[in-house]
Amino acid sequence: MWSAGSVGLLLSIMMGSMAGVRNSYGELRQDNRNMRKELAKMGLAYADCFCGELSPESHQFTKRDGTLGVTVGSLWHLHGFFRFKEPIGAADLHSVLSPLWGKIHGSEVVNVKVETDFKKAIKYSVKDAVKGYCGAESQGRRLLMSRDWLPPGYRAVDKVLTQHALYHGASWSPADDIDEFEASGRQYIAFGWEIKRELLMRWCRGESLWLDFGDYRVYIDGARIIRGVN
Repeated sequence: MWSAGSVGLLLSIMMGSMAGVRNSYGELRQDNRNMRKELAKMGLAYADCFCGELSPESHQFTKRDGTLGVTVGSLWHLHGFFRFKEPIGAADLHSVLSPLWGKIHGSEVVNVKVETDFKKAIKYSVKDAVKGYCGAESQGRRLLMSRDWLPPGYRAVDKVLTQHALYHGASWSPADDIDEFEASGRQYIAFGWEIKRELLMRWCRGESLWLDFGDYRVYIDGARIIRGVN
């Protein structure tokens, strides 16, 4: 998500289902693939990442006028994001996605929003992903992610940044001996994981990084990871 870089390039998407119409996880996943093919034919260049979520079972609720209503429950829907290289308006994208999703999946229930706060968007998406993937019924399900969603070299860079955070004391706790920790030549840095996220965000947006590991340094430039002696 950070690799979108600026406002207007990352849009949050919700694509819903209708009761009795292709309302299964398998159909949802297949229809997402079919939609990608149709959008590619239209020349729409984007990367996407979604998680599937099953809405709660039907239940009664009280309307504003005091009468009772009933929700339509147990519907599969997708929460996720589109990332573009050029800005696109939410209304413009909705005008394309809604009828197309209706044609493919039988539901024109689509919400589109341009993201202006990446940190809030990440917190929201993590909540949905955790909620949808922790249950036993969700084991084996993976994020529906296009191949180019993660920048090239992402997993290797993330591993090095994790090692860097641990080296600088992200795993240290007040119960440890800080003098002994620093005597080992390592420098304790508070908020190690926050620093790691900041570095990862900067890398995703195209910045090169120098990481200090004491006896050696690591230079990261795109997918290149180069180790050198201090």
